[in-house]
Amino acid sequence: MNREPLGFLLGAAGRKVAKMYTAALADDVVSPSQLYVLRQLWREDGLALVDLRERAQLDATSTTWIADQLEKAGLVERKRNDPDRRIVRLWLTNSGRALEPDLEMRLASWDAGIDAMLQQHHTPADLEAFRSVLSTIVATLPEGDDLWSSLSTSWDEALERLRRSILDEPEHAVEGEPEP
Repeated sequence: MNREPLGFLLGAAGRKVAKMYTAALADDVVSPSQLYVLRQLWREDGLALVDLRERAQLDATSTTWIADQLEKAGLVERKRNDPDRRIVRLWLTNSGRALEPDLEMRLASWDAGIDAMLQQHHTPADLEAFRSVLSTIVATLPEGDDLWSSLSTSWDEALERLRRSILDEPEHAVEGEPEP
């Protein structure tokens, strides 16, 4: 059976959903990425940037850039108020907090639209299992470099075995020794 790789399907689905959110937010003050960060702060205001990055599944550069944009828009402010002055926390402003009811309602509407479309093709149990699988992927897949270093090691080993099988080399040939 010739199936698309799961990563490709997830990427394509993610891009489609991102385009939908981008179009829906086109006339708003926030982008989809900024909305995702705001939602983390609506749940837990005053997060340290490093904790926000982890919860939002973003890299450090993206988190800082989004925080800069939200700060320029007057939706958050940075404060160093911990005993460890190196820790920067983001706090919602009144303007940032005021966006929550409308954006959460619209987000729920968009989610209901996605669910309705998917229910035309899948059972509610299928959709619940799908959400569970996606949650597992988010929770258990290593981040960036951690993921690629572990995968590249196994890929490098597999490629080396393949190269040896093609060249018909013994598995443990010592470089410089003549072949029998």
